[in-house]
Amino acid sequence: MYESYFGLTERPFSIAPDPQYLYMSSRHKEAMAHLSYGLSQGGCFIVLTGEVGTGKTTLCRNLLVELPDNVDVALILNANINEQELLQTVCDEFSINYSQEATQKHLLDLINNYLLERFAQNRHTVLIIDEAQLLSRDVLEQIRLLTNLETTKAKLLQIILIGQPELNDLLSRNDLRQLAQRVTARYHLGALRNTEIEDYVNYRLAVAGCKQPLFSKKALVKMHKLTAGIPRKINVLADHALLAAYAKSQAIVDAKTIKMAANDVFFDSLPANDKHSVQSSTLRWAMLAAGVVLLNLAIWWFFLQSPGQVNSSSSLAKSTQSDADQSASLAPQDQARATITEPAAADPPAAEAGAAAEDSIAINQPEQSIETAATSGENAQPDSRLPGTVVIADEFLDAAVETALVADPVADSVVAPEAVSELQFDRDEKPITDSSLAAVGNAADQNAATLNLARQTELGQLLETSADQTGRIDAFRRLAGIWQESLPERLMQPVCQELSQRGLRCLGFSDWAQLERYNRPAIIVVDHQNQLHRIIVQSLNGDNAEVTVGDTTMLVKTAELQSRWNGSGVLFWRPGEAGTNLRQIGQNSSSIAAVRIYLNQALNQAEMPLLKSVDSTDFDLDMSQKVFALQTRFGLLDDSKIGPETYLLMNELVAAGSTPVLRKRLL
Repeated sequence: MYESYFGLTERPFSIAPDPQYLYMSSRHKEAMAHLSYGLSQGGCFIVLTGEVGTGKTTLCRNLLVELPDNVDVALILNANINEQELLQTVCDEFSINYSQEATQKHLLDLINNYLLERFAQNRHTVLIIDEAQLLSRDVLEQIRLLTNLETTKAKLLQIILIGQPELNDLLSRNDLRQLAQRVTARYHLGALRNTEIEDYVNYRLAVAGCKQPLFSKKALVKMHKLTAGIPRKINVLADHALLAAYAKSQAIVDAKTIKMAANDVFFDSLPANDKHSVQSSTLRWAMLAAGVVLLNLAIWWFFLQSPGQVNSSSSLAKSTQSDADQSASLAPQDQARATITEPAAADPPAAEAGAAAEDSIAINQPEQSIETAATSGENAQPDSRLPGTVVIADEFLDAAVETALVADPVADSVVAPEAVSELQFDRDEKPITDSSLAAVGNAADQNAATLNLARQTELGQLLETSADQTGRIDAFRRLAGIWQESLPERLMQPVCQELSQRGLRCLGFSDWAQLERYNRPAIIVVDHQNQLHRIIVQSLNGDNAEVTVGDTTMLVKTAELQSRWNGSGVLFWRPGEAGTNLRQIGQNSSSIAAVRIYLNQALNQAEMPLLKSVDSTDFDLDMSQKVFALQTRFGLLDDSKIGPETYLLMNELVAAGSTPVLRKRLL
């Protein structure tokens, strides 16, 4: 919601474990060094512990990205299993076939044979278990027995245990001392120091495309005090603070905004003096708002009880205008809380503060709907200088949270707010004339005619009868079908997590030009008479778009589609061999080589000059120039980085036959 307002390409403080946003503090560097050392030494167990939200899982994902190509990894996220389920899960992760009736011994033999085969092929096998503090004593003992699979020279399996501090207490038990003695590397990941929080926040903002700090020094000090340096708490608090600053049209997040945001996200953990401060501030605004309401009620009661003044519209208008002037003298946040009986045109961000506050509730939830409403009003429109907002979502958060609807510009009201304001002005200064009433009547007739016209379009008529066919899950199923994938009848996990197991990723967008650059069929959320519908945009051809509404496919004018769209959308894409990580000049890793090969294939398909060297592991100047040329050729954001837009373009060029697109690009 606030991305375009602050000049961001995506939400910088998502709690998803995206390695791209991993800030390598001194402690994170030490933890990574311990993990790398443990893997290189071929030891049995590596243990990584840390408080909730310190970044253990993100560090693990970063480790997976940096692992050599000859390493096979099994990742177990659900540690609440028994011994039989553990062995079955290991077999599943390594794609080892087994029968459901297989005993533990048979499963262990199958795993041993698999490990011997991989060892003979000079491959290294690693098992990573997250939330390991939930493992029972018997399961830990079974894990220890897995490390007995070995040759005379080396262990066949390395195990990384990741968990909360309780894991250390568990391993210190006397009956698990055999396992504890096999731990070759151990590290406890702590919180960020107060000197690191500024770099942490600004690093994430920079990755999201921000070119200037958005948090004041005092705000950062207050943030560290309220979060104790826990990265996940910082992310949640910073995200809510940016939303609150956007709602109040602030350019910088100050300490006061941080305190108010903390009241929303983790009030119980606030220090006592901060709780009192927030409560006192809230009480003051509530009392002021109540005073304004009571004053208005008293004025109305006075005139209703005075027969001589009931018909005096002039006096009534002047009294009400005085009340409105008193309300106007309040600070913007006071006006947002006060109840005023006279209709008045509000500043767009302040008017949307209520909807923004409702939407902020969804940010704490583990899943978020693609229908998060776009803001209306002039100040909330994306900056035309920006290329569009980008929401990178490996697991697109898709729970149904529909807290605020975007008003249909032609169906919201009969009389425009400007006309109402003119009518009130005439009432104060002069009698209402026939011409002024005629003007208002004409405006009402014109809006009503526009409303009827919108309803009479083919798309409008179809939407009125398709509410039962334009639900979220139905739309996801239809879009998956375009990619030759199907979703199970009973979904046991979020849709995008389900699709990720089939090689598809979800990518959100909120700008029409951005959708055209991505060039993939997409789900968009349109509003018809204050009801949300999810429809599929299958292709674009000139001024027309081919869309699917339920089971019906039709051509619609792109202009009509954009006028109904509320700014929420999601598309699917299938990553190629280059992966999905952000790549830019100066990076050096073994995985860069795969990106260079993939880029060369895309350049070859586009008949453009190829890289001078394909085998290099550097993102060098030559690679940066070739990426820039490719982006410029096809009208992408030419930042010389390989991000979502460039990945989608390369996938489209390399796998042209199997990639659904909105329109075929001109080579």
